[in-house]
Amino acid sequence: MRRFFWVKPVILSLLTFHFISTVNAKKLHVTSVSFYGNMSFNRDTLISLMDQRPSVLFWKTRYSRFELENDIQAIQIFYQSQGFIKATVKSAVKIDTAKGNVSISVMISEGKRVYIKSICISKNPVFDQTIIPQLMTRTAYPLQYLKLNSDAQYLVQELALKGYLKGVVLPVLTIDSSAYTAIVTFSVKTGPRILVKDITIKGLSTVKESIVKREISFKPRDTLTSELIRKTERNLFLTRMFNFVETTIDIQDSAQYLPPADTLVPIIISVNQADYFSLETGIGYGSYERLYFTLQLSYSNLFHRNHQITLNADMSGFDQNISTVYTLPWIFTIPVQFSASAYYNRHDTLFLAIPLGYEGAFRGFTLSLGRPVNQKFSFDLTFDYEDVIRLSVPETDSLPANVPRKSTRSIIGNLTFDQRNNLFNPTRGFLNRLSLQLAGLGGESTNQFFKIENDLRGYLTIADKFLLSSGLTLGWAFAYGSTRVVPAQYQFYGGGPTSVRGFQRNKLITTSSGDPLGGNVELIAHLFDFQFPIYWWIAGALFSDAGYIWQNLRSVTLSDIRYTAGPSLRVVTPIGMVRFDLGFQLQNLGKKDSYALYLEIGRPL
Repeated sequence: MRRFFWVKPVILSLLTFHFISTVNAKKLHVTSVSFYGNMSFNRDTLISLMDQRPSVLFWKTRYSRFELENDIQAIQIFYQSQGFIKATVKSAVKIDTAKGNVSISVMISEGKRVYIKSICISKNPVFDQTIIPQLMTRTAYPLQYLKLNSDAQYLVQELALKGYLKGVVLPVLTIDSSAYTAIVTFSVKTGPRILVKDITIKGLSTVKESIVKREISFKPRDTLTSELIRKTERNLFLTRMFNFVETTIDIQDSAQYLPPADTLVPIIISVNQADYFSLETGIGYGSYERLYFTLQLSYSNLFHRNHQITLNADMSGFDQNISTVYTLPWIFTIPVQFSASAYYNRHDTLFLAIPLGYEGAFRGFTLSLGRPVNQKFSFDLTFDYEDVIRLSVPETDSLPANVPRKSTRSIIGNLTFDQRNNLFNPTRGFLNRLSLQLAGLGGESTNQFFKIENDLRGYLTIADKFLLSSGLTLGWAFAYGSTRVVPAQYQFYGGGPTSVRGFQRNKLITTSSGDPLGGNVELIAHLFDFQFPIYWWIAGALFSDAGYIWQNLRSVTLSDIRYTAGPSLRVVTPIGMVRFDLGFQLQNLGKKDSYALYLEIGRPL
């Protein structure tokens, strides 16, 4: 064994060298990335493909030769996917060991780009050549593999909408490498058109099968389409009775090769029942509410028929509410949701001195009917009986501090059109809510007024990283009959973290003593909210709002509108947003109390 005496020192030397190299490598950070020869794509597009990006602020990119090689390969694949079939990409590295800086140069030879000469669809019973103009791929345009795959997926989806759920579409390329042209053929294999033979439901234990069957959007002998499957699964999820829903077509995957004839196939709907008892609670902080607390206790399968009973409790620095709600998802055989609730609301300060537009306590009940018409549009109609226990407002010229304590019996209708891509953190689409309220169903002994409000919001993502949001809220209310003024609890108020930022909550207009003042005409505009990324979950934003509350239509003057603007710092997590907004009153810059700072949870609009 003596002849191997040199092994141990060599291994120790190698380990020492590896350790020193590792330590030194950890000190190297990428400081610059330069591109040469990129005529078709700008620097931002190419650097977005790389992990080895220049260090910025507190975010330092540690240099890795392995990651750089992967980056170069990613850029080359990107060029080839864009039609540059002979593109080559190389890199060079300059290392300053003294400063620990690494400069990366990326040399690109694009070569000629392949253009599409012609497009055709293979013979099939569903599509003909007239569908080609609906595709993203165009003749005389550059060859782009992403668009080809998107078009193939689009055709598969169109097949599924017509009942060909096992259809397959493959883009086939014939490239002339000398002429740099390509012939695109979409090879379509439709498979059979699926008809429902029978429906089997699996996974039920405590839920009646009839409850599931009434939510199914198809029946035996129907042509089964992807839209009917999507609607059925959505309906079942909305019952809140299932954690998992899956529709299975009991046919072999090789069905794509079968002839495109109508075929009766068994359908299996598999579900996993949810835990019907739930307890949800939360605690948070707002710059105006201070600490607030929420509690929801519910059971959602009474009588094994998806009847739900819920206890809700909310408490903040100025609002304390408790309610009990009983909900029926269907009324007999009609797919309309019915709910009845009893509530107690207290609008008053709790331990803290917070200026309010009114103080009061109310109790009552509501009866509601509603349903989603489709994935975007929904409506509901509510009868609300509110009994005023006590009510007081800051004294003004138009309203005494002690106002009549009349009850309110009203009908409220809401129409919602929601095209947002996400309910809690939307990045595109728009939302419109229209609310109408007619009070006075009890005659002159109750409050008599009419109120209408429309809330419109839009969201647009720019360059995959910037978010532009805007919104406009308009409202009008008026009293009639024996009621002299609209009750304070139904008036409009402006100012605050989700209204005109720069004013304290509900203090867009105030009394002479500085208390919040409501009105009967509302205009609140979120002119823009421009959000941009900073690092990881941290984002910044610039915003501008405008608005005013008028006492009646005759007093509306656009010169009254107050404008605000300011910056925002946000932490955007998958479960919600925490934001710090600083709004400045543009007409009062430099004056006392001409700004407002908010710490809030959730989006501003």
